[in-house]
Amino acid sequence: MTFNIQQYLQYLNFDEIKQLCRPLEDHFGLTSFVYRKNYNDGSEISLSNQPEWTEHFYSNKDIVKQSVFDKHPEHYQSGFVLWSQLKGHQEILQRAKAFDIDHGVTIVKKVPDGVELCYFGTRSKNDDVVNRYLNNLDLLERFILYFKEQAAEIIRMAERHKIILFADKYKSVQVRDADLAAIQPTNTRDDFIKATWLKTLHPDGDFKGLSLSAREIDVIACLLRGMTSEETGKAIHLSSRTVEDYLSDLRTKFNVPTKSLLIQKLRGADFISYIPFKTND
Repeated sequence: MTFNIQQYLQYLNFDEIKQLCRPLEDHFGLTSFVYRKNYNDGSEISLSNQPEWTEHFYSNKDIVKQSVFDKHPEHYQSGFVLWSQLKGHQEILQRAKAFDIDHGVTIVKKVPDGVELCYFGTRSKNDDVVNRYLNNLDLLERFILYFKEQAAEIIRMAERHKIILFADKYKSVQVRDADLAAIQPTNTRDDFIKATWLKTLHPDGDFKGLSLSAREIDVIACLLRGMTSEETGKAIHLSSRTVEDYLSDLRTKFNVPTKSLLIQKLRGADFISYIPFKTND
């Protein structure tokens, strides 16, 4: 069965997507956003405030085969990459410039069923935007959470009509090893954090005076990555009941009645920026 990109695009509410992306332009001058998810089975979804670019990209299978972001999800780690670093990605970048999409960054999120790819770009004349968003990558990650929450129904619609370009997509994609290495920059960062791991964490700011144990830090790390109590227990070798006990203690420490409010408070304090994913092997 031949994939029809025009038919796929008809299922998506682009007026809503464009409205959700307004804060990016208003606060950072970023005019282009794409949320993609590549699944382990070779299917994918793509949502963007630039549907013309989406149609062009998927209508030209040859450029998809050159995309550094289209290998099997096993090749990726969570992190970010500037488009200017991707030497083998130049044809795609040149084509994007024809749609006035330039000076971008892609944030990569490894997830159990694949990899999430969030592309942020701006107009070619706005080269000064780069420093602005590089100094605020945490806010771009916050936007991703906001977008996924607000566009949940659109994402579900896209998942019901997944894009399948090739029978065996991941074997068709050929990219430079150096480009693949360029999108794994967080390995060094996480290794450094683990090497300087704190047995007890004493937060600053609004939470000054709190003391968090290593186990509590592990639970928080899993919680902020969207893991359930059962998944957390398997990751850090505890029963789900014990994890729930830790969550109860954390709710007390942070003075919140529910897990959702705990997550909100932790994200607001940017805990995830200095807590790597750590398991006790």
